[in-house]
Amino acid sequence: MTLPISDPEATAEAQELLERTGVDTVECGFPDLWGRLCGKRIPAARFRDVAAHGYTVAEAPLAWMIDGSIVPVGFTNADTGFPNMVAMPDPATLRVLPWDPATAFCFADTRSPAGEPMALDTRGQVRRAAGRLEALGMCPWVAVELEFHLCTDDWQPFLRGTHSYSISRSEPAEPVLRDIRRWLEDLGVAVESSQAEYGEGQFEVNLLPTAAADAADHGLLLRRVVREAARRHGLRATFMPSPFGTVCSGLHVHQSMRPPAGEENLFAAGPPGGPPPEPMARYMGGMLEHLAEITALVSPTINAYKRAADYTFAGNRVSWSYDNRTAAVRALGLGTPAARVEVRTPSSDVNPCLAVAACLHAGADGLEQAAALPDPVAGNAYADDALPPLPASLDRAIDGFARSAFCRAAFGDLLVDTVTELGRQEVARFAAHVTDWELDRYRDLD
Repeated sequence: MTLPISDPEATAEAQELLERTGVDTVECGFPDLWGRLCGKRIPAARFRDVAAHGYTVAEAPLAWMIDGSIVPVGFTNADTGFPNMVAMPDPATLRVLPWDPATAFCFADTRSPAGEPMALDTRGQVRRAAGRLEALGMCPWVAVELEFHLCTDDWQPFLRGTHSYSISRSEPAEPVLRDIRRWLEDLGVAVESSQAEYGEGQFEVNLLPTAAADAADHGLLLRRVVREAARRHGLRATFMPSPFGTVCSGLHVHQSMRPPAGEENLFAAGPPGGPPPEPMARYMGGMLEHLAEITALVSPTINAYKRAADYTFAGNRVSWSYDNRTAAVRALGLGTPAARVEVRTPSSDVNPCLAVAACLHAGADGLEQAAALPDPVAGNAYADDALPPLPASLDRAIDGFARSAFCRAAFGDLLVDTVTELGRQEVARFAAHVTDWELDRYRDLD
């Protein structure tokens, strides 16, 4: 069937941009469950038609493994015939790629042939979560921070040694980071800063806050830009949380709330330094109540649970603090316009859409249920045995996610069941794999 243009004005503006800039190719992409952009490249001359009717593409990208291999899941399989869905461009997101001015990129939303949003469309999941808060009279304002490693062509750290926050010792990476910052700004993504992190070859890029749906899109664009900038400088970038078995990378999600009209920060009430005002306290209470249940969604791989170790700068217990990097959740900037909640548990390989949606749903549930906020951590959260531990492996996290009534209500049974199936297949593949450690330890026994 013919699907209507969702925003004719945005389509006209996008068409004018294409004609003015001389772009000849448009990438129309949507994120799979893992946050990788999938889709098609179309001639710019066909963009108006594609914006009106969409393009067909197999459903499989919404439910394949992290390596792109197709496995039978309940959502799509040989019995269903791996049917098509429709990808509808979001013309308001069209932007020219700064590293390739002849090409533009546009996000797309996935729909069924009948025009219904696909349940596994992760951009749609962010809008659904934001809508839950908007129904409570709050507009979520979100920023993401992404850590990653820059590597040589043979996957060794680009910089050796610890250079955390160092200006001079991280200088060799500055040509790459400059391109990352500049390209993001050219794409309309506001950058707060970048810096060297604690691990070898590890860096972080911090984005400024914006509306939740835009923040998730910006997280996806950040991943794309980091990889492209590294490649063009003869390097590789990895979002693998623990590529070298030491310091691990994460994606931190900062959240505050605004009224439906206006720029007031609803978390900013109260004296500087706390305690958190009531809406912020309830929001954080919901976050802590559901932190374990959403772990599989925000830490989706085997390697992500290397971050579950103590002293990795990632919270591994249900905990919050005012400004304490051993806790899972921080309340920052209290009593100032920058007051916000920071969730530190998502791993760097997470789909930013799912990380943002999970945080918003947990916080919204806290507001709806008037959740109580426990006492903050005082001191070392890693050493506090009274704090409930978060799942320390993907199999445990998947079990909790699959049983979660909260997650099923928030994300829908289809997403929960699909993520569960894929997670269990990932665990099974890992269990069957013979590692180098096993070979070194057992191969030459008498």
